[in-house]
Amino acid sequence: MTMRILNGLATLLLLLIYSFSACAYSWQDYKDAIARQDWESCVEVLNNLSGEIDEKARKKALSYCLNQLGVQNLRSGRVEEAVSNLYDAYEEYPSPVIELNLLSAMAKAGYWQQVLNRFLGRENEFGNSEKLVVYYIAMAYFQLGEYSACQEYLSNWIGKYPDERFKMLLAEAAGRAGDVTTAATYGDERWKRAKKVEQNYGEDYYGVFRFKFPPKFSLSSEAKRWAQKVLQEAYYEFGGWLDVYPPQVEVVLYAGSDFSKASRGIVPDWSGGFFDGRIRIPLWYLSRGQGKNELRRVLRHEYMHVLVYLKSSGRAPTWIHEALAQLAEPKELTSARIKLAKLLLKKLLKDGYLKKGFGALSGVFKTSNARLAAAAYSASLLLGRYLKDNWGDYVFVQMLEEYAKGKSDNEVLKNVIYKDAEEFTEEILSVF
Repeated sequence: MTMRILNGLATLLLLLIYSFSACAYSWQDYKDAIARQDWESCVEVLNNLSGEIDEKARKKALSYCLNQLGVQNLRSGRVEEAVSNLYDAYEEYPSPVIELNLLSAMAKAGYWQQVLNRFLGRENEFGNSEKLVVYYIAMAYFQLGEYSACQEYLSNWIGKYPDERFKMLLAEAAGRAGDVTTAATYGDERWKRAKKVEQNYGEDYYGVFRFKFPPKFSLSSEAKRWAQKVLQEAYYEFGGWLDVYPPQVEVVLYAGSDFSKASRGIVPDWSGGFFDGRIRIPLWYLSRGQGKNELRRVLRHEYMHVLVYLKSSGRAPTWIHEALAQLAEPKELTSARIKLAKLLLKKLLKDGYLKKGFGALSGVFKTSNARLAAAAYSASLLLGRYLKDNWGDYVFVQMLEEYAKGKSDNEVLKNVIYKDAEEFTEEILSVF
């Protein structure tokens, strides 16, 4: 028995010696990894180096390798790993270059609140890169839906950096905050038309919602009250679903031909409302006798677009936008819609358009052909309904968070439901 114990201890000792020797690296191992530009191995070597260099030199080398690894991961689309690498690199040996790389990674990953927390008020610390930091801070406000704050922030910098990128962002922020005059000053024809159409419109606030409406139109007061009620209910209902509560939402209720004038060149003629940073709705739903229920459906549809945009940092593709917006109405998945959806999905699958995701389906929504657009809406509704019924409501939260990180359709689908677009479509077509 004693001999067995001794043999066991000897074996354990050998294993410990082997383990230690396997983890003990030399400076030559580091130089070899550097020569191969194998940054992951460099980090491992430096974390287990056997004391050949002083601690300050080791930390500086480790910071360099972590920075290189972070940049490599960022270029490869592994944005969360990049943020972690670059944060660790800065902690080991701080430098402005590393922090700027961290800023880019945070933006790519959709970590906008962290961008504000870390960089706001420190713009002048980055020398010639100040302009880049300012732009990312403005984008952080914008992507968080804080349009008034974005407008105010950019207004303080536009004199110093009056280039087109800053002007367009200022225009979008101002327009979404309800200041179409500033939007028209810095923006494109869309905002100039909006200013002309809405110049005499009244304004009213209700919670986070800012309404613009034609004061002389007989139904505007009734429509405004109904819209306030519908949107306030949707704010809590959908906010609880997707965990998004926007700080401000602009809603424009158009009278007569104003909607057609304002939407010209933005959406197809068959559109009955749209979201382009603001919810824009024609009042003909009431004036033509289609009633409050139809207006309610459209308001819920367009408000869901607001939430999808914010939750995905503006990166969600059209098909998931329209899937969620139709579920929000809620729109019924009728046999006619299923038939229409299947025809389009079968065609896209057969012709190989789904190999990289649902990009081709998202593209169909841009058509001026009303029947083809109806097929696209039906297909997205079918996809959304199947996701909801088989994976539950939370699947959309997971998907939108993945899109916010800049991931593609297939990456999102594989990460969340473990299928790519082709496999997902084949499964749906086999069920319906």
